[in-house]
Amino acid sequence: MISRWRTLMRPDDPHHPGSPRLSEAFSGWVLGTLWAFACLWLGEFGTWALVPGLLLGGLLALWGWRHLEWLFWLPPVVVVAMLLQPLSPLPLRGRFGPVVYVDMLMAGVAAVAVARAVAFRRRLLPRTPLDRLMAAMLAVGVLNLAGGPRHGESLQLLKECAVAIGVYYATVIVASRPGGARWVWPAFPLAAGLVGLHALWATSLGPGRLDEQARAADGAWSAPYGLFNTLLCALPVTVGLALDAGRGWARRLWAVAALAGAAGIATHVVSRAVFMDPRGWERLDQPLQFSALALAWVGLVVLAGMAWRFGHRRMQERPRWVALAITFVLMPVMQLGTDVLSSPTAQMLLAIGGGLTVGAWRSARAAVEPVEEAAEAADAADAAVAETRRKAA
Repeated sequence: MISRWRTLMRPDDPHHPGSPRLSEAFSGWVLGTLWAFACLWLGEFGTWALVPGLLLGGLLALWGWRHLEWLFWLPPVVVVAMLLQPLSPLPLRGRFGPVVYVDMLMAGVAAVAVARAVAFRRRLLPRTPLDRLMAAMLAVGVLNLAGGPRHGESLQLLKECAVAIGVYYATVIVASRPGGARWVWPAFPLAAGLVGLHALWATSLGPGRLDEQARAADGAWSAPYGLFNTLLCALPVTVGLALDAGRGWARRLWAVAALAGAAGIATHVVSRAVFMDPRGWERLDQPLQFSALALAWVGLVVLAGMAWRFGHRRMQERPRWVALAITFVLMPVMQLGTDVLSSPTAQMLLAIGGGLTVGAWRSARAAVEPVEEAAEAADAADAAVAETRRKAA
């Protein structure tokens, strides 16, 4: 804004830089203002330890918000932010339940996305085949808020749904770029490796320690079997990546993560007797929550079909896409036993997987359309030449 003002006041000065557009200058000013208010807000609640990280994130946003590459790091960072919540929960609560790291992360991403849409006059969200389904899920969340008996719980569910949808669209944008999918896949082995190693470490501390820490994580996430459900969502894709990774170091790294994740699932089953206490049936008694689950199941089935078709088109990446399709199909079944769709980390992983699938579909479609247009143009040119020759004859 200062640069823009100097340009307007002294248009003949040869020393000032190029004049930014008014919309671009306004977007940068809004980002800086929101950044400053967020730091003051955290300081007001006494969470000074988060201010340095927020300052660094704000500097990175102001420095790179004009370029889309700033979004490529988002899927792995979402996983880290979700897993950080049980270790160091934020002492902040609001009408939408406890404030978690991923809420602050996605609020920053939304602010940058709005600034880019205003500055460059582009669509805020990309078009995808699941747009109507996402809108329907938000509508059910609003209806649940209006007619549900538990107002606080309904607000928290609506917030988690909105955050998951934001992660989905952000991942679609990343995976739609050429080569963008390779930035998304590591989110799954990262989750499997970290949670699996944590399970092994907690088991080594003595009997009952894994169960104690798993229950603490459930309390922080307000969901049952949170760590176990995270492993259920992350392990199949991690195994697929270990089978088809192109480079040797990547194959070995993903294999270690898959082994840690499998060991973590085994230790959780033995420690907590997960399947002996099913939790997913409770949501089936409430009509609005059952409607939200039904919409989620429909979306997962659609995504499973898309991932399965990708697995047959890209033979060199077939194991990872087949594993992702199996994950989408497995989750509605596991919902009845472990209430997997109520786990925030599982929601984020499924949103990342859905965005990856739709983004890869959009990328492949964008690569095919120029070829088809060129072929149609060549056919039209050949037909025109043939018609000219026929008339000349």
